[in-house]
Amino acid sequence: MTTAIDMRWRADLRAPVVIALGAFLALQLLLALILGLGGAGVGAPAPSGAALFDLDPEAVARVTIAGPDDSEPLVLERGEDGWTLASLGGVPVRAGQVARLLDTLGALRRTPPIATSDAALARFRVADDAFERRLVLADQAGEPLATLYAGDSPGYRRLFARPAGETAVLDLPLALADLSNRAEDWIDTGLLRVEPEQITAIAGDGWRVARDGEGWQLEGATEGRSADQHAIDTLVRSVANLGYRTLLDAGAESGLDQPVLELDLSLETGTRHYRIGALDDGDYALQSDHLPHVFRLSRYDLGELLDLEADDLTVAPEAPTPAEEPASPAAPDSAPPETPAETISTEPASSPAQPD
Repeated sequence: MTTAIDMRWRADLRAPVVIALGAFLALQLLLALILGLGGAGVGAPAPSGAALFDLDPEAVARVTIAGPDDSEPLVLERGEDGWTLASLGGVPVRAGQVARLLDTLGALRRTPPIATSDAALARFRVADDAFERRLVLADQAGEPLATLYAGDSPGYRRLFARPAGETAVLDLPLALADLSNRAEDWIDTGLLRVEPEQITAIAGDGWRVARDGEGWQLEGATEGRSADQHAIDTLVRSVANLGYRTLLDAGAESGLDQPVLELDLSLETGTRHYRIGALDDGDYALQSDHLPHVFRLSRYDLGELLDLEADDLTVAPEAPTPAEEPASPAAPDSAPPETPAETISTEPASSPAQPD
């Protein structure tokens, strides 16, 4: 049974104002549905799981990594012979290291945002002016291809990060070590290395070793001492695999004007001269005549080379074995003690008793 109240409600619902409001609400719902289904191209963030960067590794010609302080950023540049540290005199970078970084960045996928506010960007250290690392990938013309701000780490191989131009803080599978801004983490430390078989002679202060067939000859040792082939082989391997930490800054005091050690190497392909000086901080500087750089070495890198003397490469002569003393003649066996002779009685033997 229809009441008067029902009649009034039906009349109100058919009122023009109510119909207009309903149509407006339906339009809003329709727009929300459209934006939710396909609004990624209308300013909305890309969905989770999408590639973080649309990156062609071959198009990247320059990588710049800045740290949180005001120090000069680390700059890597692609050259004809591979990647070099442009911020450190063009010294080569370890083979494959930049390629691995670009592959890692290209494999990153978007994660659900952790936060989006300006306060959160500063708190997670991913703001434009407050970050732990700022990574910029650029092309040959210097145009940026991708920029990433990396901040605090919530766990092992995890970093809070934010692509430039966005407000979403992401939790990405990265480590700050992947984005190191220290030259020593990128520099190729094998520029001084040579195959041991290529070395034909090494000369130091007061000693010289030279390959002689399958062995080595030694000059400068104390007379009477012979070359220790094992010790010389160890020396040759140490010189052949000589490493370093990084390059010395241009213009820095090197101590090379008063070297503590000089080495001359003869190789099958030429020669090298190493001059080594002591630094005030306990490290050492090394300059080779075949490279333009001055290298920083630690005491560990040089090992025993600093204190090496010719006799350290020798075997001490064996002490003469004392002549054996002739064995003393064996003493004759002692005669057994004489058995005392039986005492012969001088008394006449008693005659047998006669029968009565």
